[in-house]
Amino acid sequence: MLVSNIIHAQVTANSSGYVGLATSIQSGYKVTMGDNIYIYHGSYPGFIINGSGSNCNSGLTLYPSTNNAGNLGKASNAFTHIYCNYGSVETSDARQKENVRNLESPLELILKLQGVKYDVKKEFAYTDSLVKDEKTKEKFEKERKNQIGFLAQDVNNVIPEVVVYDDSADVYGILYSRLVPYLVEAIKEQQTTIESLKSEIASIKNNSTEKSATISGSNVTNTTETASLEQNIPNPFNTSTTIKMYLPSAISRATLYIYTMQGAQIKSYAIADRGNTTVTIEGSGLNAGMYLYTLIADGKEVDTKKMILTK
Repeated sequence: MLVSNIIHAQVTANSSGYVGLATSIQSGYKVTMGDNIYIYHGSYPGFIINGSGSNCNSGLTLYPSTNNAGNLGKASNAFTHIYCNYGSVETSDARQKENVRNLESPLELILKLQGVKYDVKKEFAYTDSLVKDEKTKEKFEKERKNQIGFLAQDVNNVIPEVVVYDDSADVYGILYSRLVPYLVEAIKEQQTTIESLKSEIASIKNNSTEKSATISGSNVTNTTETASLEQNIPNPFNTSTTIKMYLPSAISRATLYIYTMQGAQIKSYAIADRGNTTVTIEGSGLNAGMYLYTLIADGKEVDTKKMILTK
């Protein structure tokens, strides 16, 4: 009799199948909950549904009874979408971390990753026999196609720390948020290289200006006896461009070199003619980008200039 009274005091049901747990039945809701509900299985940590608002500012909260326990969905039974207004939050308090160290070679690792576009196989997107409505089926068909991401097995070969494997379902997954630190450090590493190249270009320009000033201030009256290199025309270019130069007859050997902005030599052109001559650079053999070209005459740099190829 006592048990019956407790049950009636905590659970309310009506003839329509509506149930109230520790509260009165709310119209339009099959189950109405009051305060907290604890869902557990044996000795495993359970889930708590807190409806009192005492644990967060927003009121209703779902959380595990033990810290860092439980999952929402699983590899073989995943959700289609998880919505939130302000973004998911991963705890990242410095006070909870130890053995903190720098990421090694972030740019090198990021460059090895291959982003892809793909379609999810139909049998993993939805159960065809359960979807009877044609509009719903059309929606699922659209959602499973033209997805963008990485292939987890490929990423595992490059940055295994961001890959998870569920051996019970034999399914690989990626913790995409863990790629962000690699991207940040890769950008910083790349920016260091860019700043270094800017400094080198500025130094080259200064040397060129000083060299021109020295020539202008000397007693040399026959400018045709001084080797020179002109700016390519057109610049930028997308098909081909022409570089003019002057080589005195006294020059025994001259070569025009093409470099990437990282300093790697990619092409060279031996200049046989003397006097006013030109070299044509074809863009078809190069990737779009910024390049440096340098004229070397008898082992000495005549000048270095910059050219831009667009596609």
